[in-house]
Order: sequence, then structure tokens, then C-alpha cells
Amino acid sequence: VRRFIYIGGISVQPAFPALVLMILSQASALSRNAPNAPGLQEMGLSLGMTAVAAVLVYLQPNLSTATLYVAVWGALIFTSGIKVSYLSSLGLAGVAAIPVVLPLLPEYMQARILNFMQPDRDPWASYNLEQALISIGSGGLWGKGFASGTQSQLHFLRVRHTDFIFSVICEEVGFIGAGILLLAFGLLLWRMIRIAANAGDLTGQLIVVGVAMYIFYQLLVNIGMNLSVLPVAGLPMPFISSGGSSLVIAYIGIGLVQSVSMRRKRLEF
Repeated sequence: VRRFIYIGGISVQPAFPALVLMILSQASALSRNAPNAPGLQEMGLSLGMTAVAAVLVYLQPNLSTATLYVAVWGALIFTSGIKVSYLSSLGLAGVAAIPVVLPLLPEYMQARILNFMQPDRDPWASYNLEQALISIGSGGLWGKGFASGTQSQLHFLRVRHTDFIFSVICEEVGFIGAGILLLAFGLLLWRMIRIAANAGDLTGQLIVVGVAMYIFYQLLVNIGMNLSVLPVAGLPMPFISSGGSSLVIAYIGIGLVQSVSMRRKRLEF
């Protein structure tokens, strides 16, 4: 269980390719009874597959990407049309597990959650969050110009090329530029929802929903932590943050969505 695998000088994050495989396998498992809703057997198989994968990613350690697995699975299981009673039971079990799981997390993971709830608890830990907010606010309406942001270019803002790339965008292109970027993401996600709605079968629909959640969840968490409304997590902004594995898998996901869009009619054998 490794967070990075190095192949000829190139680093690969296996959690991202594995997530695509999980989406494909889950789509197949949850659509076995289509057009009927998945039963207990399918739900148990789906939950077991996701739990094993998420735990392995957590042990890397990589809690943020493990939550991505859970979020994608939640979107898939909801879209599959599973009974509301099953969903309610899963939701209650998840809520009940929170107080049991939190004390078992490594100390630095617990610290991130506590620092989010109590910003004054650790001034050193909250330093970068304050710099991120300064970057966002100082950009104003139009921004300071490309590569002209003081917080980012003078290195007051750390991890600016990955986790805090949104703050850099706000500082350099301002509210208008950031708004256009979010509008582009919104258009992309809306098109994915349309493709899912028009998919020829449940398998294709689930694949599109899984890819859409993969993009949306990372976008939500990345922007949320930049705005200090969510705890700090190591999830990139799709298509924007530096990171080869995440970018390649995002493009593979878009390719899968395009494939579903091209085959709206059920294949006949």
C-alpha cells in the first residue's frame, strides 16, 4: 500500500487509476438486475468492494482520497435506484460510526479537523489558510494580473500549485476570472448530468454519474478549504492543479462519458 509508485522517474498515484476501475466495476455490479433496483446481494457486494478499496487508500495514508471513494460510491448507490430503506440504514450506520472512527485517526488527521473547528488552536497550522483568504480578497474584481499575485509569487502562500491553486486564481484573475472558471465547471457537470439522463442503460448512466462525482467532489473540497469552510484536505482542483495522475484519470473519465454519449441506444447482439 503506497501513496506513490515510481516508474522510471515518473510518479503515479495508484488510488486514482483504481478509482476508475472501481467506477466501472460498481456500475456493472449495481446494474445486474436492471431495470429492477439492486437487491441486498448487489448492495453488499458494492459496499464490500468500496470498503476494501477505501481502507487500502486510507492506509497509504490518504484520508482525503478515501473520502472521495466514499463520495463516488454514494452517488452510484443513490443513482442505482436502491430502496430508500437501504439508503436510510446506510446513512444511520455512517453517522453512528463517526464518533467511533474519529479517535482512531492518526494525530495529524485529528489535528486538521480540530484546527478547522477551532481556528485559534494552532496559529502555525492556520497560517496558510489566512494567506489563502488574503490572496482571494486581494484579487478584487479583476485580479492583479497573470503571475503578478504578491501572496503566491512571494511564496507567502504555500502549496500554491496544488491544494491552494484556487487562491492563486482569485488573486491573479479576480472574481470575474474565478467566476468564469466555475461557470465552465458548472457547464461541464451539467452536460454530464444530461448525458447520464439520456444514457441507453443503467451501466452507462452509473459510469457518467461516477465520473461527474469524481470531478465535483474534488472541486467542492478544494474550493471549500481555500475559503476555510471545509477542513484542509489534499484533493486537487480537477484539470487545474499540478498532478499527473489526477489529470490523466480525469481525461480518461471524460473519455468514458463521451463513449456513453455516443452510444445512447442499447447495444443489440
